[in-house]
Amino acid sequence: MATKRRRRAQKTNPNLVLLVAVSAIALGLSSVFGKSISELMNLAILSLVLCGSLLSIALIWLIVHQTKVRSQRQTAVFSEDVDGMAWSEFEFFAIKLLKNQKYKIEAHPSGPGDQGADIIARKNRDKFAIQIKHYSSKLDNKPVQEAVGAMAYYHCNRSMVITNSHFTAGAKLLAASNNCILVDREKIGEWILESSPSDSATA
Repeated sequence: MATKRRRRAQKTNPNLVLLVAVSAIALGLSSVFGKSISELMNLAILSLVLCGSLLSIALIWLIVHQTKVRSQRQTAVFSEDVDGMAWSEFEFFAIKLLKNQKYKIEAHPSGPGDQGADIIARKNRDKFAIQIKHYSSKLDNKPVQEAVGAMAYYHCNRSMVITNSHFTAGAKLLAASNNCILVDREKIGEWILESSPSDSATA
């Protein structure tokens, strides 16, 4: 019985394709501008080196800038002794920060029977069910689930979780799929820095 032979698809070498493309472009430019291919190739290489150098400088500046901003936010958090606050102090601190961010506090149902929301706030057309967590470790999915679950009870269309810590990857994914805003310690530092000295939130 005759068997069919399968032809293996020949893989195209990307380097070969790039070389052919560059050579074709260089040949075309040489006919237009009257320069030799070698001169155009040298010009192209010089342009690539220059672009690479500029991109490297921009990348270094961006890294330095982000490191500086992160350091400023951490300094702001430490200066307010956020980690040293009691959980109740941190809640009122969060309320002041929210007010500085133009949120209108409508209710503060924190405590037993709060149905998953410590603060109910409004900004523009959005009404938020907000969970406040003062933790020393990363927050998992539970606070996000509580905030999202509180939306229906308090007739909110948005949710938020605020913490002095950070969030796990799972919590971030869950929040993103439920349009829940996560405010970690870096964001808190940003909010502190955005507050004017006269309006600075203090515990």
